Amino acid sequence: MIVDLEKIKIIHGHSDYVETIAVSHMSGTVMTCGRDGKVLLWDSCLNESVFSWIPYNGRELYHADMSDDTNIILACNSQSKEAILFNRITHESFSVPLLEYCHSPRLNCKDMSIVSHFGKTIYKIHLFNHKGVERICNVGSPIRSCHYFRSKEHLIVVTKNGLVQIIDLSRKMLIATLPKYYSKIAFITSSYDNSFIAVGDKRENIVDLWKIDLCSQRVLLEKIVTFCIPNNLHKALLSNVQVAFIDESCAFVCPIPMPLFFVDFRRGEIQIFDDIGYCDNFLVNPKQNLIYLPYGKINGSVIVFSYKKSLSDDTES
Repeated sequence: MIVDLEKIKIIHGHSDYVETIAVSHMSGTVMTCGRDGKVLLWDSCLNESVFSWIPYNGRELYHADMSDDTNIILACNSQSKEAILFNRITHESFSVPLLEYCHSPRLNCKDMSIVSHFGKTIYKIHLFNHKGVERICNVGSPIRSCHYFRSKEHLIVVTKNGLVQIIDLSRKMLIATLPKYYSKIAFITSSYDNSFIAVGDKRENIVDLWKIDLCSQRVLLEKIVTFCIPNNLHKALLSNVQVAFIDESCAFVCPIPMPLFFVDFRRGEIQIFDDIGYCDNFLVNPKQNLIYLPYGKINGSVIVFSYKKSLSDDTES
C-alpha cells in the first residue's frame, strides 16, 4: 500500500512556527496557533483568516484548542500554569489555573471544562458553572500522560507503572484497563472515529491495535492485531513521535526530527516523504483525506495536502 500526496494549498498567516493545528468537526473551520503569539481561525476552504487573537500580549504559544462550534478558544503559554480562554460571542477573556504544567489541555465540548491531572488524580476544571475544580478519580499510580477522545466523556490515561486505562469522566470512574503492561510506550493514539487504540512499545518494538467500544454499557476491549515495527523504523520510534492512523493498518508517522512517513504495518511497507522536509507536528483529517503540515521553522506557513491510498506495484504483481 502506498499513498499519493497532492499539495492543494499553503496557508500564510503566522510570522513564526505553527505549534498547533485543529479542525472543527462541525464546521470544518481550521485553527492554527503559532510561536508568534497568535491564534487564527480559517474558513473551511482555507481562503482567509476569519478570526485573530493574541492572548499573551504576543508571547510565544505552545498549544491552543477550540470548542466544536468555535465559539470558545483556549490558549496556553509554555511559562504559565494557566490557560486563557476567549468567548467569541461575548468577546470576554479569562484565565483558568491548571493544576500542573498540563501539556496540551483539551476543551470538553459537552460541559465546557478542562481536564487536568496531578499525581495520581484526574481533575475536571469547570469553566462556566459553580463547580470549579472537580475531582474525578484516583487511578492508583502516578500519571505519565493523558490522551483525550475528542468531544467524548472518556480519556486514556498512561501511568508510570505501564498501565493504559480508560476513564469515564461523567461517571467519575475507571471503566477499563488494557490487559497488558507497557514498560516503554513510544506513542499511544486513538483512531479518528474512536473505534480503536494503537500503542507502540519501544521495548518490544511492536504496535498493538485494540478495538474499543465506548457505546456499550460495558466497555469492550479486544486486541485486533500486533504489528512488528520494521527495522528501519526502530530508531524513529525511539524518539519523540506523532502517529495518526487512517484505518486499522495504515498510519502517518512523524518522528522528530525526521521527514514524514507513511506506514502500512500489516504489509511492513514504509514510504518516506523526503521532499517535504522535517516536521515537528501535523494533523490528519481522514474524513476529508487531508493533512495539515507546518512548513519550516521561520515563515509560519501550513501546507495542506490531500492524500489517496493505492496498492503498491509489488502488491499488484
